[in-house]
Amino acid sequence: MSDTQPTESKTHQPPAALVAAARVSGMAAYRALCAEAESDFEGYWARLAREFLSWKTPFTKVLDSRDAPFFKWFEDGTLNASYNCLDRNVERGLGDKTAIIFEADDGAVTQVSYRQLLDQVCRFANALKARGVKKGDRVVIYMSMSVEGVAAMQACARIGAPHSVVFGGFSAHSLRDRIEDTGAVMVITADEQLRGGKSLPLKSIVDEALALGGCDSVVNVIVYKRTGGSIPWHAARDHWLHDEVAGQSTTCEPEWVGAEHPLFLLYTSGSTGKPKGVQHSSGGYLLHAALTTAWTFDLKDDDVFWCTADIGWVTGHSYITYGPLALGGTEVVFEGIPTYPDAARFWKTIEKHRVSIFYTAPTAIRSLIKAAEGNAAVHPNLSDLSSLRILGSVGEPINPAAWEWYYQHIGGSRCPIVDTFWQTETGGHVITPLPGATALVPGSCTLPFPGIDAAVVDELVPATTDDIAMSVESDTPRERPKRRFDRGLLIASLVIASGLVLVIFGLTTALTGDDGIDRAEAIESVQPVENAVQVLQQERVVVDLQPGYEARLVIDGIELPSFRGHIVNDVNPSEAARVPNPERLVQAYHQSASTLNLLRAFTKGGFADLSRVHAWTQEFVASSPAGKRYESVA
Repeated sequence: MSDTQPTESKTHQPPAALVAAARVSGMAAYRALCAEAESDFEGYWARLAREFLSWKTPFTKVLDSRDAPFFKWFEDGTLNASYNCLDRNVERGLGDKTAIIFEADDGAVTQVSYRQLLDQVCRFANALKARGVKKGDRVVIYMSMSVEGVAAMQACARIGAPHSVVFGGFSAHSLRDRIEDTGAVMVITADEQLRGGKSLPLKSIVDEALALGGCDSVVNVIVYKRTGGSIPWHAARDHWLHDEVAGQSTTCEPEWVGAEHPLFLLYTSGSTGKPKGVQHSSGGYLLHAALTTAWTFDLKDDDVFWCTADIGWVTGHSYITYGPLALGGTEVVFEGIPTYPDAARFWKTIEKHRVSIFYTAPTAIRSLIKAAEGNAAVHPNLSDLSSLRILGSVGEPINPAAWEWYYQHIGGSRCPIVDTFWQTETGGHVITPLPGATALVPGSCTLPFPGIDAAVVDELVPATTDDIAMSVESDTPRERPKRRFDRGLLIASLVIASGLVLVIFGLTTALTGDDGIDRAEAIESVQPVENAVQVLQQERVVVDLQPGYEARLVIDGIELPSFRGHIVNDVNPSEAARVPNPERLVQAYHQSASTLNLLRAFTKGGFADLSRVHAWTQEFVASSPAGKRYESVA
């Protein structure tokens, strides 16, 4: 990777054949959509809502902005997300089409058709109702990647019970906090999960979370038997999933809900380090998930789509559970990790299932680049990747060198890369290339998605700086409050203002490959909890450190293999997380006056409190000249 250092001005044009057949074909078509949205904003979104979604009660009101920024979209319309993902595909003759190709950790493959998935979801939904779950009740789902996990989410949507999925790598304390905050009446989990050939606990962590207190709202725990391992059991509260669904009808009338009815809650970290619940509605969210799946990935009837994220992240919500299924697509759901049984697992899986659209994280790409460069036996050139036609990147900025490697070695220099910029709060892509329209710039998310009104402004950053502040000016169906994002239309910096750490795109690029570092992540905060457990979490970055246990790092649902096998005896985040030398990090923040101005602007704007830094960087901040400059910014 180090041999390839493309310039930021280098561009790649999409293949002519792909442009000709694309849903959005050419820049003229892209500009026409943007012009339509600009000239008749409400009419644009109303047209798409009628085209992409099925409504039980058609809406007559498009946008209610009287209580801005708490906008209401399609509020007098009724629909059901599960119906839109399952029933209507069966009704239009796709019942026998494969909905999910599930590949287990050990490589076993199960294919589930739309009719089979609908039957499974209906039985699941009826079982939830039999246990008293009703419209408006919250259900926490704590599972690994599985058909059952997707079915659990769809079953909740079917009966109007908002779900809150908690990533299966989170600790008992993190799980307890989310259960308590949602007031969940039920937890759905599994006995254990399988990752990298190992059985890892789930049910026992649920038991620990409930024992911590504050979870009195939970009445029932439903347990999917994944491994058959020995687990504690509370007879009055715990119920096996297979027993619950046995004998249930395969028919369950959808609960028709208003478009503003909550579909799910998902927790993301805020500036204080305490997780914040983001609520997405049924109508606006589902529209944006379906629309971005259609246009960003150009999904066609014969595509096999693979998003490698976990359902515990918003990426897994939008581009596994809802978006592809709402379009009647076929998708891969993958239980394993990219390095088990070896680091060619992704490439072999693409070849096995003839995947045509592949969506993964830059951290995984960089990790697999390093593996391929160190071991020819796992290089992607040994796998047949000819089925691929579109690649995607999600979760963090991708540096140009990794972009070029991905483009050349995985995409054969013929597959457009859609570098998608968005957040949990937006629910779907905000800035992204469209593969049949946009010229591609390595490391760039390029242009706003049609209907997103993005403007370059100088309100936060002095106009003389090299960095660009970007404002999302208009509300859209999937996003309520106006927000500011610091990523320019092309190559400007993305700053993650976490309240403790700011990670800049240029910094990520500079550090990757330096001194053996093949990743640079944003780590939100260090949360000391009982039993010397340390949880470092940012929206897509999780490190769970427990004395005597393996450290695990997961980025956007992908576990980094370099952390496995590291036993933490004394909780020491700087060693266990192998964060780059903090002094070098601090120095990198101050390489240019423009970066300093940008940091000052975010501090003044209340986006970040730069006086607070991780305990394990404070000694460097106090002792080094770069650190003193860092303190002076705050």
